[in-house]
Amino acid sequence: MNEIKFLAYTYDAHIAEKVVTPLLIMMKKLFGRSEYFKNSFTLILGIGLAQTIPVLLQPILRRMYTPEEFGVFAVFFSIVSILAIVANYRYAHVVVIPEKDQTSKNVAAGALVLITITCIIIFLVLLFFGEAIFQKLGFPSELNKWSLLIPVSVFFVSGSLVLNSWLTRKKKFKSIASNKFLRRAGEGGSQVSFGYSKQSGGLIMGSIIGDALNFIVSFFQFKRAGGNFENVTKKEVVADLKCYKAFPKYNLLPTLLDTVSLFIPVFIITNFYSKEITGQFDLSRQILALPLALISVALSQVLLQSIAQRSKSKQEILPLLRKNFLALALMGVVGSLVLYAFSVQIFSFVFGDQWVLAGELTSVLVFSYALKFAISPLTITFIAIEKIKISSFWQVGYFGSMCILLTFDNMSIHDFIKFYVIIEIVAYSIYACLVYLVAKSHDQGLTKN
Repeated sequence: MNEIKFLAYTYDAHIAEKVVTPLLIMMKKLFGRSEYFKNSFTLILGIGLAQTIPVLLQPILRRMYTPEEFGVFAVFFSIVSILAIVANYRYAHVVVIPEKDQTSKNVAAGALVLITITCIIIFLVLLFFGEAIFQKLGFPSELNKWSLLIPVSVFFVSGSLVLNSWLTRKKKFKSIASNKFLRRAGEGGSQVSFGYSKQSGGLIMGSIIGDALNFIVSFFQFKRAGGNFENVTKKEVVADLKCYKAFPKYNLLPTLLDTVSLFIPVFIITNFYSKEITGQFDLSRQILALPLALISVALSQVLLQSIAQRSKSKQEILPLLRKNFLALALMGVVGSLVLYAFSVQIFSFVFGDQWVLAGELTSVLVFSYALKFAISPLTITFIAIEKIKISSFWQVGYFGSMCILLTFDNMSIHDFIKFYVIIEIVAYSIYACLVYLVAKSHDQGLTKN
């Protein structure tokens, strides 16, 4: 799931009380006092506390920085997110799967080496051809002076994914939650400091500082959880990477296309409209992505470990997926109705009148995000039971559907967003059907055996 970095913010300082607590009560009724509920509770609560920082800072940051500056940052973040997928060649998720810890350590070591090599290549490409590439793609010229920081951020982001996958394997969900909290604290504090001092590129530098903190703390957590490379040999690393070669072979390109698809709207809006509108769209996406960052991503990490474990022990997975979908769908419906009715007033009051357009876009985008909120964590099923080819076909198709947006260059931003939402709803409805069919096939196979 390339969900690697889709981070979000919101406007309500009491989010833990109004969103997290009701969901946890609902989950407790569905799952009881199971280990799954305990792990989910730990991650959701931890991420909820972590998100409190950007929640409180967003109204301040949106007054410190202009929509244009947020537009440039949105493009920078999009590039980093896409390249971070390539850098670990999908081996980050593999760390959770092997039965033996030594195999997982070998895969983790190999992934970190691949990340380092890839980031060096990215650095050299941007050093010699970065300006020409950005100009060809129509990216903001202001991005050129920050281009060499892209591989640095990619290393921290992709490396953290590998290290946190080991923590997921070891069920160290408290450690994962604390890592996210420190990342947000470092990012938010730095961005405010840079904004207060009128430092150019404060959003970008603050984000990199947060990513660096996340990597460093994750590394120490990795070591404390028994992660070490003392008995790792080059021969074993190569052998174990080859053993799981299906992940980069069949899933790397589709996942890359899928990730590009998620950021195609950012690139298109930057080209077709302006940096200011890109900044407005970016705020809308960040607000709507809060539930994904707060709940869906947390549940996907727990689901990955839980489904993989159930699959190994020959247990059904469809009942677990149904319970998760029910809880998430109910939350999504409630959130959609609220934001559809009041998003413009909320954005104007919290962020200022210059962000009214973001509120207008949110009232439309909320429907596709509600659907993704309910479905995204369930798609980890393809990785957990190693059915990545099916997911890969969908990812390629999703990329193709997003490319249709390239033909919408002569319409208003509001009409563009409406077509974008329609495409998203159709695509993720198909994704949900595929998850159901794969899980049903898995469970039927257990009955036959």
